[in-house]
Amino acid sequence: MKTTLYASTLLYQAIAASPLKTAINGGVYKDERPKDSAKEDVVINTITIDSGSAQRAVCNVNIHVPRELSGKINHTRINVLAELAKVILDEAYATAHNFWTENQSLIVDEIDCYYNFRLRFKIHNSN
Repeated sequence: MKTTLYASTLLYQAIAASPLKTAINGGVYKDERPKDSAKEDVVINTITIDSGSAQRAVCNVNIHVPRELSGKINHTRINVLAELAKVILDEAYATAHNFWTENQSLIVDEIDCYYNFRLRFKIHNSN
């Protein structure tokens, strides 16, 4: 049986070896972003996974983009990074697992804004 860390690690590896990683000025992280980061960061977390021979998980990939100096949301930059992420996250199939994007959304609060990809994972356990 696999853990939530397994799914997060698979996504981390895919993103760390992609054009999205080279396009951002920050880092790719599992579970949490460095405190007070003002960079473009990608944060991956897996919020749930079930058990069995075919496990299903729900994962998030959040692309953080700082606001413009004027305080406005940097829609142009978010769009560029989201398009790069879509290529990786839309859907992927492998022998041991597959995943696909369930939905996407822009999340904004007073301090931060980020683009969220919510993914569904299916892990095929062979033992």
